[in-house]
Parts: sequence; structure tokens; C-alpha cells
Amino acid sequence: MLNWWKKRTAQTQKADAVYTAIVDQARHPGFYTTYNVPDTMYGRYELVVVHLFLVMERLRDADEATSDIARRTLERFVEDMDDCMREQGVSDTRVPKRVKQAASGFYDRSVMLRESLNADDDNAVATYFAHVFGQGEGPAPAITAGVEPPATPSHEAGKDGSAADPRHDVFIDALKRYTIAASAHIGKQTTDAIIESAPSFPDPADHLAL
Repeated sequence: MLNWWKKRTAQTQKADAVYTAIVDQARHPGFYTTYNVPDTMYGRYELVVVHLFLVMERLRDADEATSDIARRTLERFVEDMDDCMREQGVSDTRVPKRVKQAASGFYDRSVMLRESLNADDDNAVATYFAHVFGQGEGPAPAITAGVEPPATPSHEAGKDGSAADPRHDVFIDALKRYTIAASAHIGKQTTDAIIESAPSFPDPADHLAL
């Protein structure tokens, strides 16, 4: 019994380390200050989803122990969404629905990202990211943990007369290039390295140069 508990605790700690690395990368300041991802719950959610997806893809079809850590990492994601909702002041009665939307959003986006990356088509990946900036077709914002994207997408002129940002295509292209590079970077890491030492990601500054 004690050995089982110790093993469970060790697995949970490894999953916590994996998820912490994912969130830390998703919160890299460069994504928000230089590449114009909205520094909101919506924008942060989108970047957590991308990095979580990349790690889960690497851990797919792994052995039982690794699969268990992958499952626990996803559970940490759900717990994190629950905590975020409550911190945002979402009522207790609405939290479960919002968390379900966040989890559903992850799985929906995973399908789209997988198809885009497997298609070996840069344009497909760029199309995925277009929704972050309110442009073109992409995952429906409504399933993003119940949080709407910014009222004025970065590529549009604001109602207050503010000018449109002419660099929106550059931002989308930068995220596309980073994601492709990050996918390749994680693909070179062994599953053992990921679960024992946590995943590593490329430096956004090396791949998102404007």
C-alpha cells in the first residue's frame, strides 16, 4: 500500500513539473510584448493549449508509465482552468461549465493543430493562428473557456479611431514558425527526458524574429 502511494505521488510530481514547464513557456513575455498575443486569459489560454498539445503529441503511444503522466498532466490543466475561473470571479455554479468548455477547446484545437502540422503545410498552421488576432477562419472563440477574444482584433481599426496594426500577418507568421520549430524541438526529446526532467522549448527570440 505504501509503495503504491509513493509511486502515485512521484507520478503526480512529474506531471506537475511537466505542466509547470508548459505554463512557464506559454507565459514567456515575448509572445505578448513583441508578437502581440493578447495578454488576457484568452491569449494565455491559447498559448497554454499550443504547448500542452505539443507535449501530449510527443507522449502519445508511450508506455504505461508515461501515458499515466500524460493523463495526470491533462488533469493539471483542468485543475488550472478551474483555479483560473475562480480567480476571475466566475460563480461556483458556472465554473464546471466553463472548465468543460476549456477542456473541449483543448481537444478541438488539438485536432486542428495535428492536422495542420501533419499536412506539412505552413499555410495550414498560419490559418490556425489567424484566430488569435481575430482574422480568418480558426477555432471558435466561444469554446475558449467561455472567454471572448479582445473586442478589437489587432488587425482592425478601433472604434475609438485607433489605427489598425499593419503587422498582423507578421505576428501570425511568427507564431507559425515558432510552433513548427517547437514541434521539431520537442520531437527530438526522448519521452524519458520529458517526464524525468520536464520538456524544454526553443527560445521564442530565436524563431520569432520580425
